[in-house]
Amino acid sequence: MRLRHSNSGRLILGVTGVIGAGKSTLCEYLEREHGFAWIHADKLVHDIYKRGQEGYEIIRREFGSEFVGEEEVDRARLRSLVLGDALQLRKLNAAMQPVITDLVHKKIVQLKEGGAGAQKSICIESFYFDEGQMGQFVDSILLVDAPTKVIKARLLAKAGNERNIPEAELDKLILIQRLNLPKADYVIDNNATLSDFFAKIQDVLE
Repeated sequence: MRLRHSNSGRLILGVTGVIGAGKSTLCEYLEREHGFAWIHADKLVHDIYKRGQEGYEIIRREFGSEFVGEEEVDRARLRSLVLGDALQLRKLNAAMQPVITDLVHKKIVQLKEGGAGAQKSICIESFYFDEGQMGQFVDSILLVDAPTKVIKARLLAKAGNERNIPEAELDKLILIQRLNLPKADYVIDNNATLSDFFAKIQDVLE
């Protein structure tokens, strides 16, 4: 199996999957072993959810002041809202996806114009790759998957569930994400050891 490349020879790979499937582990591997530049969409969101940033103002305007704190968006409160209301989830995506898409595009442009790093392949870690938005930037989409029970065990064991997501909300989040996964060109099952996972990544690359 071999990933599709652009005509320039530089690969821009979209990496998707539900929470805890192993997207970051895959991107870390590509960065470390193959010299990819890594764009982490959720980290970009975290930055703009801080007070005074665009995302913070969008959430306050669209959802109300109770969803923002003194320093940043109350992500736990916002998550509880959208997991319980499909209309609110669509509202959040409609408000934020164009902003995130623009940020990712700017990062890609910076990398392409970045001297020695201009020829690097790029992996974009994100859940959403809609064709008119993030999907327009990538040559291929790779889906990382794992059984739900494996994902939950990983997340709940990881630093005592570092995101502080209640288990009931975690079940709902995984289900909603599974129902809304983008169409992928390749799928890697991350259901065994790290060495097995890395071997599967190598198989896709080669």
